[in-house]
Amino acid sequence: MGLSEQGRQRIQDLVTPKVRSIDARRTTVVENRLEALSSRVGRKQRTLETKIDNSQAPTIAAPHRMENYSPVPERLARFESKLQSVA
Repeated sequence: MGLSEQGRQRIQDLVTPKVRSIDARRTTVVENRLEALSSRVGRKQRTLETKIDNSQAPTIAAPHRMENYSPVPERLARFESKLQSVA
């Protein structure tokens, strides 16, 4: 092994742990940012789901309200019969 190869090897031995440490810190920072973004997206998604549910509730309830109108002719007939019996 020549002198330049030994020098290169010593530099790599010295620098490699520091590079790994820097890479690990960068990875940690990126992971933390991704987790923060994920939680923000999750909150926004839950907010949107709540808004959708709140806006759909009246639409879903509308057919049930219409069911209450179906006996109106029957109620009107009973009212008219009572009215005739009173008159």
